[in-house]
Amino acid sequence: MNILLWHRYLFFKTAARTALLLLLFFLLYLLIDASIHLKQVAGTLGFFSPTLYLYYTFIFSQMLELFLPLAFLLSATSTLFYLNHHRELLAFQVGGLGKRNLILPFLALSALLMVVMYANEEWVRPRSVKFIDKIETRYLKAKGAQHKKSNIHCYPISDSSKVIFSNFSSEESALTDVFFIRDSKTIFHAKKLVMHPNYSEGVSVDQFSQNSNGHFIKTKSDNKRAFLSLKIDPRLIDVKITPVKHLSLSDLFNFSFSQDALPLFPLAQIKTHFFYKCFIPFLLPLILLFVFPVCTTFSRKTPTLLITAISIFSLVIFYILQNAFLLLGESGVVPPLLSIIIVPIFTVSAFLAKQAYSFYAIRKNTSSLT
Repeated sequence: MNILLWHRYLFFKTAARTALLLLLFFLLYLLIDASIHLKQVAGTLGFFSPTLYLYYTFIFSQMLELFLPLAFLLSATSTLFYLNHHRELLAFQVGGLGKRNLILPFLALSALLMVVMYANEEWVRPRSVKFIDKIETRYLKAKGAQHKKSNIHCYPISDSSKVIFSNFSSEESALTDVFFIRDSKTIFHAKKLVMHPNYSEGVSVDQFSQNSNGHFIKTKSDNKRAFLSLKIDPRLIDVKITPVKHLSLSDLFNFSFSQDALPLFPLAQIKTHFFYKCFIPFLLPLILLFVFPVCTTFSRKTPTLLITAISIFSLVIFYILQNAFLLLGESGVVPPLLSIIIVPIFTVSAFLAKQAYSFYAIRKNTSSLT
């Protein structure tokens, strides 16, 4: 019963510090970004608008893969250092709570945070893209202007046919400002293209045909025109306008084994991000694997600041290397799965080699003394 009591104590102590650090990271980002766009925020949304805080919450959800492991790293190290400095760690071990039992509440918290990260990648992050784009376009024009150039989307139909559009309305299942390139000699322009299950219908359609001089001239105009051979899945359009890194885990998994995704994104890009999203939550128990032995080592003068600084630096280096291999996986230079696991394998191998060397050195010193 006492072991369960102390497990709850360590679990909630570390969880509270993790939540506090996440809140501080969120507030710090909000203050910095809002101060940069002070004029737009004050003149449109206002500092007390719930929409503003929801907007920054969605932005923060896109960076949770970085801030949550960092918060867990700092909270776990601070809790373990606190136990070590106040001799509570020694008291636990004297009372029969060994290090193997002591790590259990930290593992339980890391498992819970992994669930949070997976839930964020599956439900919150994919839905944040449209909301953020809507707020930036409507209220924060300075930010929205940064994405203005990327508002033109191309949806391939075949090798010689494609649809180019600027915006998509999921409520109407319609594209706006659409160019339908049927072949090299015929182009249609429509103000709106409504997608139906078996065909598409254009509104205010102009047809352009290539003449003998190679120029495209308007040959026909219609208020409405049905394109019976043009079948577009609105869900695929919705995916197309969403960056691959913001797609949900289920979409990435489905597209990894579906031919429907090949016209939208390169298969290597889809698989790389799928493996990345599957792996990155496992960074939490890996962090615990690295910091727990160091923070629970008995010493008269534990270099707390140095260990914390090295831990943060190592995490940053890990993300830099992981993102570098992520780009290699996207471009197809490295196989998708290998591009994601090569950095963790190297890191864990280096850690295990160090632990084996330390164990060998201790055994050697012990044998020399005897």
